[in-house]
Order: sequence, then structure tokens, then C-alpha cells
Amino acid sequence: MEFSENFCKIQNKESETILNLIDRGRRAQILENRSRIIPSVESVLFCGLAELPLRGHRDHGDLKLSEPDENDGVFRALLRFKIRSGDKALERHISTAAQNATYIIWNLQNQIIAAIDSIIRQTISSEVKKSRFFTLIADETMDCATQSQFSMCLRYVDMDDLHIRERFLCFSELSSTCAENISENILNILKDNDLDGNLLRGQAYDGCSAMSGEFNGVQAKVKNAYPKALYVHCLSHQLNLCLTHASTVHQIRNAIDVIAEVGNFFSKSPNRSNQLALSIKENTDDDVLARKLKTLCVTRWVESHVAVLRFIEIFPA
Repeated sequence: MEFSENFCKIQNKESETILNLIDRGRRAQILENRSRIIPSVESVLFCGLAELPLRGHRDHGDLKLSEPDENDGVFRALLRFKIRSGDKALERHISTAAQNATYIIWNLQNQIIAAIDSIIRQTISSEVKKSRFFTLIADETMDCATQSQFSMCLRYVDMDDLHIRERFLCFSELSSTCAENISENILNILKDNDLDGNLLRGQAYDGCSAMSGEFNGVQAKVKNAYPKALYVHCLSHQLNLCLTHASTVHQIRNAIDVIAEVGNFFSKSPNRSNQLALSIKENTDDDVLARKLKTLCVTRWVESHVAVLRFIEIFPA
């Protein structure tokens, strides 16, 4: 009788089947798990927007609500702050979650960062597809771990407001800096980000032979694959070369040397720096906010430009 009554209820839609009940319970579990991971995602986003490091000296094990003896990083400190601010759901999760389901370990943080990276790339790719035609800007440099990193940016017209955009797309490690490897890397990046190389209209690199070579350079190999991708020697790099060549002029070289030496003279002594700050306050206008010289950077022309402007601004002092 019980079996027959249950059968009639299910047939008459008065009750759900076991499979539906199990599925509904699974959906509820998914929603609960998502709510548990939200604080971790928000904390990673906060650290990224504020350019803060996530990890500390000791950032493993259970999350304790009391202040740790050693710095356990901004990420854990944020979660602790959320709990103290009254986030009962997070506090319940931290106190009841299984050891393998706390959603705060370093591996999960990396997965969240990777997901954010994927969303950003998809957004940029969508904008480029709407614009259709685009140019790539690329260069290679060495990071603090002495690994060759290839940086790539895209330049295109934003069709929503008709402004030119330059978006950094990605870093990628290079096993070799030969033209063959770099050009292959570029084509793979375009493919991985679902960008149609046939709509590529420009390439901008520095003027070294590996990048600009007419027959075996990166620009030539990319142009063989996509003939309408014209090569342009990066204008900022050309300006840097102009400044470098201008420094061979006797008067200009002496002026740059004086600026560099004066900057070093003050930066190496706290007493001199304090005296300079007092002199700036007494001998310059009130709208001059600078209180010290900027060190002349020998590699970044933009910072060199700022250093020269700063020197001129506080020259009376």
C-alpha cells in the first residue's frame, strides 16, 4: 500500500522522485560551497587591486582567529578581519570545514588568480573582436629570477567610445630568444586567446636584428603568416635611441653627468637630504611639492626625463 501510494503521488506530481530530491540536494550543496569560497575570492581581488602580496612568512595550517606570532600574510589577515567584523558565515565555515575544504591554501589562491587572469584575457579578446583590427606590441626582458619573459600588449580602437586602447595581454617564458622561438610564441599567444591573426595589421618591436630582421627577424616570420601585419619600429624605443645618441654631444653629456652626480651626492647622506629639503622650502614657490631629487635612471628614459624636470624645478634650492 505504501509503495503504491508513493507511486501515485509521483505520477500525479504530488511528490518528487528520489533522483530529483538527490539533485536538489546537490544543487544546494553547490550553492553552499560557492558561498564558502566567496570570501577567499574577494580577498584575492582586494590584494590584487591594492597591489598587496597575499602570502607571509608562515601562511600554512589552520586559520587562527587570534593574532599569529609571525606574519601569515595579507590574505589570511583579511579573512581574520572579516570574521572580527561580524561575518558569521565565514566564521562558521572556518570552524567547521574539513581540512581539505577550507578554501584558503596557497594552491587555491593560485587557482583564483588564474581564473581572474582568464576572465581579463577574455574581456580584452572580446573588445579586440568588436574592434576587428589590432596591432601587437611586444618585447623581451629578464625578471628577478633571471628568466626571459616575453611581454605582449594589444593596441586597438574601442568601438564603444572610439578611443585607442593599449592593453597588456600576458607574460610568457621564453626558452630561447632566437627569432624562430619568439615568432612561434607570438602566434601561439594569438591562438590561445582566440584572436584572428588575419586581422592583425601591425607589429611594434625594438630595432634589434632578432626582432626587425628583414628576412629572418620576428617581424618577417609573423608577416609570412599574416602578410598585412606591417612592422613599425617602436616610437618610444626610437626616442630612447635619440636620447642615447644625443648624449654623445659634449654639452649634453656633461649636463646629464652633473644631474646624476648631484643626485647621488644628496641621496647618499640623510643630513644632505634634510638640508636640501629645507633649502627647497625656503627658495622655491609654495606649489613645488618635491623635497628631494630623483635618481637618474640609466636604462628607463621616462624616469630620466622626470629626473631632469625635477632638477630644473628645484634648481634654485
